[in-house]
Amino acid sequence: MDTMADTSELSEMLSQLKLARMSELSQKDIYVLDLAVQHSDSSEKLLAATSSNHTIRLFNYGSGTLKGTQHVTAHTDVISGIQFGKSEHNLLFTSSFDKTIKCWDTRTNMKNPVQTLEGYDETNNIFTSFDVNSNDRVVCAGTEPRNKNSETHIIFWDRRQGSLMGAYNESHQDDITQVCFHPEDPDCVATGSTDGLVCVFDLGQATEDDALKLTLNSESSVAKIGWCGERRKDLFCLTHIDTMNVWDTQNDGEDVMELKDLKETLKGDDSIDYLVDCFDVNNRLLLTTGTHSGDIRLVDVSGDAPSVVTTLSKGHNSTVRVTYWDSKTSSLVTGGEDSFLCLWSKDGQLHTPHGTVSVAESRTTPSHGKIKSKMKSGSHKKSRPY
Repeated sequence: MDTMADTSELSEMLSQLKLARMSELSQKDIYVLDLAVQHSDSSEKLLAATSSNHTIRLFNYGSGTLKGTQHVTAHTDVISGIQFGKSEHNLLFTSSFDKTIKCWDTRTNMKNPVQTLEGYDETNNIFTSFDVNSNDRVVCAGTEPRNKNSETHIIFWDRRQGSLMGAYNESHQDDITQVCFHPEDPDCVATGSTDGLVCVFDLGQATEDDALKLTLNSESSVAKIGWCGERRKDLFCLTHIDTMNVWDTQNDGEDVMELKDLKETLKGDDSIDYLVDCFDVNNRLLLTTGTHSGDIRLVDVSGDAPSVVTTLSKGHNSTVRVTYWDSKTSSLVTGGEDSFLCLWSKDGQLHTPHGTVSVAESRTTPSHGKIKSKMKSGSHKKSRPY
């Protein structure tokens, strides 16, 4: 496809994104930490969100209505990650600084997890990030070191057996901020750390030395990584100082892109304060960025120069912490420090593979109260970008 035509079609599609609904996690001063969307084509699929008071809530993706009436008190400390099962869609996994990873069955009342995973006695087990592989057989989590002289661990479990499989402790020297399995290859996992390194492992190998296939240097503390590009062979990295790298993992980690000064490049009406995440649309790589007043700017970074494709306004009034692009419905979910989840979809309607779904109207005016709940001080803060 012609590049100019491709860019024009992308701009037209994304410019049609409108605020379809808003769902508030709580009337109290909490904020959205993370979110996950069920891997399903059903219009009844679930969206799960974690909040700064250590709870999770489940919503119907289309309507924004709560599943049940109570939030789930999932952990006793900060929830560091949340993922739905990739093949078993009713499973929901959460990780926490409370030294546990829990598996929940969303078909139940979720009063108790169906499985709890814990680390080795000799490891720190404050799980700062985790992921589940593409067939739901392996859970992998990263830790922070117990002190400046101790090791950082990447720990693996056999999810079906509920048993520990092993741990790596040589590839990173500081907090593991990201764990991200390849969406198709169950043995391929990437990790990122505040030490600035992004590592790619082949879990089919017997030792950590043999498993380590690539060590990539972002030159700053890693905030977000993810797989992108054709056949998901590229790996993007966003850092805590708002720089961006993309590497070709099939070509010895060759540089595909490097953006060091995006905040200086985008000025005036296109100015941004931070980077959030990336996603692919029509073979183009989109970067979600934001302002502290709540505007979301979608930036096309696939061309010769980054360009703002569209700005999503009048949803959030504070920093946006997480975004999720749903390719099946061409819709975007965002969560922020104002305690709101916003759904942005074409003309405010949700277009699923099975037809158009009516989206519940819930445009509550966000409160402008000061956010009071904070994550723990110290090293925990630097594993979050804002």
